[in-house]
Amino acid sequence: MSFDIDMGRLGDPAFRAQALNQVQTLTQAVSDNVLCDSECKREKKIQTLREKYEKAKRVKKNIPTIYRDAERDYLVFAKGEPYYNEVLEERYKATAQQILKEYLKKHRIQMEALDNELDLYSSGVLYEQNMRDLWKRYEREEKMLRLKKAKLKNEISVSNRESSYEDASRDKQEMVKKIVLSIYYFIVFIFLVYIIAKKRYNEAILWLAFVVLLFFPYVKAFLLEKGGSLKDTITAYFNNVNLQENDVSTCNRAIATK
Repeated sequence: MSFDIDMGRLGDPAFRAQALNQVQTLTQAVSDNVLCDSECKREKKIQTLREKYEKAKRVKKNIPTIYRDAERDYLVFAKGEPYYNEVLEERYKATAQQILKEYLKKHRIQMEALDNELDLYSSGVLYEQNMRDLWKRYEREEKMLRLKKAKLKNEISVSNRESSYEDASRDKQEMVKKIVLSIYYFIVFIFLVYIIAKKRYNEAILWLAFVVLLFFPYVKAFLLEKGGSLKDTITAYFNNVNLQENDVSTCNRAIATK
């Protein structure tokens, strides 16, 4: 720092005060440079920068207010307060429309998300209901199958018992038939022994009786089998004839109705 002092103006009190202030400033600078080391200078630099930073924060905070005040003063002075009020009204309207637009957009997004959630919930409820219905149907089918199984098992058991009874009865009948047949042939054998013992070889009637008695069971079984078949044939024939007569009567009635 340097300064020049005009010695001819020392008589002026204001000039003397300015010169004295410059001397004090120079003295303080020299004192700071001589007495303040590097650490001291660093702290002073930090203090200076902090003061600038705080001032900048205050300016930044007050910039909107400063801008509004400057705008208001200019517009009111240049074009009048009504014009300034119209500008503010238009600005507020634009701001309100922008805010409303943003809220509507946000609301639409939220409603779409809510609709999607409702669709998912409805689908989930429908799926759950379908699964419950399917489960109930499976339960009913399972109960029906169990009942059918029990019924079939009972029928099989009854059928097995009936079959056992029929087999036992049939075996008993066969046994009785064999016993009767054995007794019958034993009697036929006795008859043959009688013919031989009495030496009645020449009597044809006895031999005819013996032959008839010998083959009578087989002839009887053959005639019974053929008789049953003939009976079934005759029954089927008459049933067919009756069916044909019923068909003819039905056709005649239909023709008469027409």
